[in-house]
Amino acid sequence: MTSPYPKPQILAHKVSGQGVAFQLRKYPRGVVEAPGRDNTLISMHIGPAAELACRRAGRWFRGRAVHGDIDIIPANTPAHWEMFDDNDTDLLLSLPQALLDSTVVDTGYPVEVRNRNQIRDSELETLCWAIQ
Repeated sequence: MTSPYPKPQILAHKVSGQGVAFQLRKYPRGVVEAPGRDNTLISMHIGPAAELACRRAGRWFRGRAVHGDIDIIPANTPAHWEMFDDNDTDLLLSLPQALLDSTVVDTGYPVEVRNRNQIRDSELETLCWAIQ
């Protein structure tokens, strides 16, 4: 059975040797149901502003995503997205749990990934631009 929801267009896709996946995605107008994934996701909006809404981890977000806005989606967190424009494009980073666990071992600091919507972080944004 096929999903009644539109799927994003994958414009580019790469996977590193450590299992970090990078995708450049363009979303159509409409609803996108995203199941929870085993990896933590970092999504940075690129391109023109896009009106959207998202329900994730018991929270509801609605607004205009602008160039550089970042969403952090913890592992195993399903999301319901509604795109009101045809210009929602993002760079999606998928970080394996093993990578996050190795960071804890290397630094001695625990990693707590929190659900965040449309944050601004200059270091994370610079990293995303470098990856793109």
